[in-house]
Amino acid sequence: MSQSNIIIYSIFSIFFSSFFGFFLGRYSVYSEKTNQTQIIIEDIPINKNFLNDTDAVFASKAGNRYYPIFCNSHENISEKNKIKFESAKIAEKNGYTIAKSCA
Repeated sequence: MSQSNIIIYSIFSIFFSSFFGFFLGRYSVYSEKTNQTQIIIEDIPINKNFLNDTDAVFASKAGNRYYPIFCNSHENISEKNKIKFESAKIAEKNGYTIAKSCA
């Protein structure tokens, strides 16, 4: 074999192995993505009927809405205005209604 043929075969071998290695790596990532199970998380509306009689609710002295403990909106009420009721029934007896964002 001549010197020029050895150089051509070496360049071809390096190019082919690089090309093959690159696409083999790309294919492995593609095959991992297609084998994954997709999980979809949906917002489930919270119904007032899910409240137990023993679930505490919070309200503001300045407002007329109450917030169940599992509704994060009660964190926006300042501590000096926050009222805690032992249940939603007690809050409703005091004139409060459930907040629309938590219903």
